[in-house]
Amino acid sequence: MLIKKLPIPFIILFLINNSVFGSETSYSDRTFLFCLKPNVSPLIIESSSKKASVDHQELNDYLNKNGAVRIEQWIDNANPMDHDGDIYLNRIYRVYLNEEKRGHLNQIKNRIVSIDDVLSSEFEYIRKPHYVPNDSQYGNQCSPDALGAEQAWDFWFDEGLVPEGQQVLLASVDTGVEYTHSDLIATIWVNQGEISSGLFPLLDSDDNDNVTGTEIMAYLEQENIDYNGDGDINLRDVLDTDSPFSNGSDDDGNGYADDFFGWDPAGVSGGDDNDPYPNTDGDPYFWSHGTNVAGILGAATDNDLGMASISYNSRVISVKCTRDNNSNGTINDGYSGIYYAARAGYYSDTFTIINTSWGGGGYSSYEQSQVNTAHNTYNALILSSSGNGSNSGDLYAPAYPASYTNVVSVTALSCSGNWGYWATYHESVDLSAPGEGIFTLGLNNGYESGIMGTSFSCPNAASAFGLLRIYYPDLDNDELEDWMCENADEGIYDINSDPEFEDRLGCGMVDIHKAIGGSFSPYIDYVTHVVIPTVGDGDENLNPGESAQLRVTLSNEQGWQQAENVFVTLTSTDPDVVIIDGEAEYTNIIFPGGVGINFTDPFEVSISTDVNIGDVELILNVTADGVDGYEYHTDIPFEILVAINQDGFPILTNQILSSPALADLDGDGVDEIVITDNEGTVTVLNNSGEEQCTFDTGNQVWGSPAIADLDNDGELEIIVSSKSRHLYTLDGNCNVEMDYDADQYLMGSPALGDIDGDGELEIIVGGYSSPGKLFAVNPEGTDVTGFPIELGEKIQRGVALADFNGNGRADIVCGTDGENIYLIYDDGTVADGFPFEADNDFRSAPSILDYNGEKIIFAGSRDDNFYALNSDGTLRFQVETGDDIITTAGFTELNGMPAVFFGSSDGFLYGVDMNGNALSGFPIETEGDVNSSPVFAVLDSETNETVVISGNEGGDVLAYTLDGESVQYFPLSYEFPFKGAPIVKDTDGDGDLEILMGTSNSLVNVDVKTAGASDGFWNMHRGNLYRTGYYEFISSGGDMTVTVSNMSDWNLMGLPVTVGDNDQMSVYPSSIEGTLFSFEDSYVQENLLNSGTGYWLRFEELGETNITGSAINSLTIQMQDDWNLISGISTPVEYTDIVDPEGIVIPGTLFGFGESYEQESILEPGKAYWLRTTDSGEIHLGSNRGARVSEVHNPDNMNSITVRGMTLYFGVEVDETEKLQYSLPPKPPAGAFDVRFKGDSRITTDKAKIEVMNAYGTLTINYSVIIDTGEYMNWMLTSDNGNDYLFEGTGWITVPSSERFTLELKAIMPAIFKLHQNFPNPFNPITTLRYDLPERAMVTLTIYDLMGRNVTQLVNTTKEAGYRSVQWDATDSYGNPVSAGVYIFQIHIGDPSLGSGHGIVQTRKMVILK
Repeated sequence: MLIKKLPIPFIILFLINNSVFGSETSYSDRTFLFCLKPNVSPLIIESSSKKASVDHQELNDYLNKNGAVRIEQWIDNANPMDHDGDIYLNRIYRVYLNEEKRGHLNQIKNRIVSIDDVLSSEFEYIRKPHYVPNDSQYGNQCSPDALGAEQAWDFWFDEGLVPEGQQVLLASVDTGVEYTHSDLIATIWVNQGEISSGLFPLLDSDDNDNVTGTEIMAYLEQENIDYNGDGDINLRDVLDTDSPFSNGSDDDGNGYADDFFGWDPAGVSGGDDNDPYPNTDGDPYFWSHGTNVAGILGAATDNDLGMASISYNSRVISVKCTRDNNSNGTINDGYSGIYYAARAGYYSDTFTIINTSWGGGGYSSYEQSQVNTAHNTYNALILSSSGNGSNSGDLYAPAYPASYTNVVSVTALSCSGNWGYWATYHESVDLSAPGEGIFTLGLNNGYESGIMGTSFSCPNAASAFGLLRIYYPDLDNDELEDWMCENADEGIYDINSDPEFEDRLGCGMVDIHKAIGGSFSPYIDYVTHVVIPTVGDGDENLNPGESAQLRVTLSNEQGWQQAENVFVTLTSTDPDVVIIDGEAEYTNIIFPGGVGINFTDPFEVSISTDVNIGDVELILNVTADGVDGYEYHTDIPFEILVAINQDGFPILTNQILSSPALADLDGDGVDEIVITDNEGTVTVLNNSGEEQCTFDTGNQVWGSPAIADLDNDGELEIIVSSKSRHLYTLDGNCNVEMDYDADQYLMGSPALGDIDGDGELEIIVGGYSSPGKLFAVNPEGTDVTGFPIELGEKIQRGVALADFNGNGRADIVCGTDGENIYLIYDDGTVADGFPFEADNDFRSAPSILDYNGEKIIFAGSRDDNFYALNSDGTLRFQVETGDDIITTAGFTELNGMPAVFFGSSDGFLYGVDMNGNALSGFPIETEGDVNSSPVFAVLDSETNETVVISGNEGGDVLAYTLDGESVQYFPLSYEFPFKGAPIVKDTDGDGDLEILMGTSNSLVNVDVKTAGASDGFWNMHRGNLYRTGYYEFISSGGDMTVTVSNMSDWNLMGLPVTVGDNDQMSVYPSSIEGTLFSFEDSYVQENLLNSGTGYWLRFEELGETNITGSAINSLTIQMQDDWNLISGISTPVEYTDIVDPEGIVIPGTLFGFGESYEQESILEPGKAYWLRTTDSGEIHLGSNRGARVSEVHNPDNMNSITVRGMTLYFGVEVDETEKLQYSLPPKPPAGAFDVRFKGDSRITTDKAKIEVMNAYGTLTINYSVIIDTGEYMNWMLTSDNGNDYLFEGTGWITVPSSERFTLELKAIMPAIFKLHQNFPNPFNPITTLRYDLPERAMVTLTIYDLMGRNVTQLVNTTKEAGYRSVQWDATDSYGNPVSAGVYIFQIHIGDPSLGSGHGIVQTRKMVILK
């Protein structure tokens, strides 16, 4: 037994003003306790509304004098024989003081002991639930697994049994339990002794002499009687005085009457009752606490519902110790609850485990006595939560009752054993259990997840004790405590190794598996394994398509029993794993603390080529013999790694923000690997990852190392810039050849180029200190003439180099923290048009694409935009992303054109064409920020597909084809996030490529298993080992094929590539000869197609044509005033990417042809388009030099009709300057359909003829009228045959194509005389009366009451034809308001008395409300 010897603490009161209940010392400010001496008879108490009266005169006088308004026994129904030393539980009393005397409570308490018959007095300490509210939801039960419950249950299930827990009683001494919860009905304690002999056989449906809550519910539902009349049939009906269960007698002799499911010693305001249900009208935050605890203690397990409890099916008893009028959620009568629970178990012949998930500071000898009585007299096992720290924040503190002798104190850890910086730790703590991320029952038949507190670690431990008692029913409370302690998991002290915790987290984490099985069973677990490939490429890694032997090491845990005759079978559920040899015998005996290895009998497996790269799960089915013939077996899952790593990789490093360099530094024909890291170290490795040499730069290195033979001595040098403010040149053995002190942080990659025209390489790097400088350094460490240049703006990343001005010398491009991109010529002057300003700094190194002699600058900014700039500083395009861009753009060829790729911190990898249009399949969303600059290679020579390769902060190596498809086995997942850029090269000379890339803590080397190629590609950071960021693209020409589709009949066509024979029938052999027409003021028949010109061309059938020729990457087209028929280039061109330097293009006038003319936004290769201009001049396609055409904003607030794809607008005024935007191209050739308003327009204000050309059969017209036309006005489509079609709202009509139509806004006349129902009706005080007149007529409109009396006349005159209305304000002809009720209104059309008009009379009713 664990005996706690603690000093009585100095009591300090900490006020609570938050939601975390801890172990602070706090007590009632209106009650105190006192105890009579053993030889003094218990008091007889009489109470009135104003004072308390007892049969002890001296006490009576003292209490009345000091404002005592009430006195009561502290422990109701306490047995006269229950005592702990001189403290008898039936002689302890609670005294209530009036409001006036409460300020003197301490003095009144202390002075009462001056009365001879009083033994002692104490504060009544306030005990509170240990609950920490939270926001997170974990949603899963982790406690059973953390405490070994699933394995412990196997000790029953392996024998075909179920844990039987009827003789274990788990008491939730708390705020009450919702015992009607569907997950508690089967396990709620039912007091068998209170069930009458006549009722018992009706309830015991399975005749096992034990009635359960489930059986009671079945009876209640069968009888269909709601005894308490609350509308629900549930267990609470049992406790109603009218139910056949209740008789008001203590039938089992435990001192409590009709305590069927537990007891409520607290009641509403202190009185007992037999319904321990929580207060349903109170704050659920507090009142759910007892139900939360009960769910962990004993929710029904294996019932297809809700949650499971470790004790499986022990019985749960509810003891409600919080008074209904208590709004603070404190425990009022906790020790009365402990007393009741102990007696309930004792008298029902069950073993009681009492859970008290509450407490506070302050030692009480009375409380200790009560605990001792429950433990010693009634053999109960009492557990209490250690607390959640005191209100002062002190987590090292005693709490009560947890710190009392004979109480098991339980603190809380996470399910993984970590202390969470909130639970109390102390020498008084006996055990630890999970108290974080807990899932349990809630009120209203619900559940709660993610809750935390020692309130929940305590019932986890108590439930485990329940399971232990089920297995070992002869152990008493002290033996159970010692047994659980001896088998607790001390590994928590390895996890929480701070000396502060030593011996303050108890014996360890509860381990119910070991507590039950440690005396007869071994415990075998997986330790490690070794993979020995037998069929494959000869390296030590298990690759897809390879076979291997497995040697698996198993251990038998210390503290368990020895394992004999160990036999293991290997299995897998993975279809890509084939077990070749899956049986192995281990050492005959594995002793506790020992290991066994199948060294001479390895397993053998084969892996499919289709397997997913990563961990593959296998399962070990282990059998062994334990003590006395116990047959042990377990299934142990473990994982083997299927990878395509190079041997020896990944290797652990410091954080690598740069890209590795690969070069033959020692001249042996094999490349070495050079890396730099965030600690400032330069490391040279051989291709196996073994370190060759290192150099410490003195501070962080962010930039990638450059490699070149700077001094022309035939040996390569390593060039590195550092935050130490130094630029270094090292030889292949890491010896310093040059040390340049820049006196500024050098963060970017150094770039190498000839900036002064001397034929030698210089080193160019930017400074990241104020004022920002640009350095150009000769190989020997001297400044190039004119450098450094002071920009006054810091440069964080590397520079790009290219000859922009054609003088044979390198010019410099850099981005700055000043939000600018600079182009600086070799002489130090800033180029015209620069700097280019963004909206935030540039933290990516720029790159330069030389596209057929045109140099374009690319860079990403922290304003979330990716910019493409022309060499004159104008913006070519920009791509908006969702976050910062810190990657360098990379380039490759796609369909004969350059493609540009970059990554963003928004998690996407982007690919765009030369106009900024997204490539098909891009952008691609990945599982982390893409901060690794992309590179390119062909990874598989058989497919010969170029692949873009990058990495993300999610730890993935990414590889995609240029149409956005993932390459097989990619993405590859690694442990650490990728920071630096990859390099792709064959490092080991085996013919296939490797991908090297740095992470935050390692260097990865992916061994691609197929032959590939990376030479000639942008295959490393900044494109080359000089780190210039320069890529030259020269169009290959002559080998591009464009597929152009056509409809049957007329099409608008063009020439998408340059061909040797541009005759119509050579280019489009399936077209109809002689039908090629261009346009120059009128249609002109042609035989030859020229690039940039558009044509009408006719085909017999639907089809497509493949046209092969040299790519047309850009065009300048001469435009005439008015309409032009043009065609595009070899790639799609966005309408808004048409360069219109003279501003002659009329926005919105780009039309293609489908079923009719259709407004377009893209010029597709091989198609022709109409485009209107205001004047003659030039436009440019495929070049962004100059102003582009205005974006088209199609109207969304106009009425419209649509016929065969052509939309016409009507009903709005358009500014004169915009009318040309709604003009239509010349009519197509005969046979091609066309529709338009007369005047070659697609818009009209109020009336226009519709011209239809080459239509046959019927036409479907879709219409949408969204603009209010006013009263009695409607849009009508009128045919020349007199047919009218009304357009209202949205819909469609079908009309003969032979008719000619006019669309106009018309006034619509009624067809018949009609009086409508008034609206609103009923009404108060005004309504509207409407009537229709198809012709001019005399109208009389009169209101009558139900007696037929004339109330008022609203109309009495001649009215013109139309839709008419009049309002009535519910007054008579004198202006007086009329009363509520039913009225009649009647209309006369014409005057019958005079013999004129039609004599029409119509009548309706209406209702007035008041």
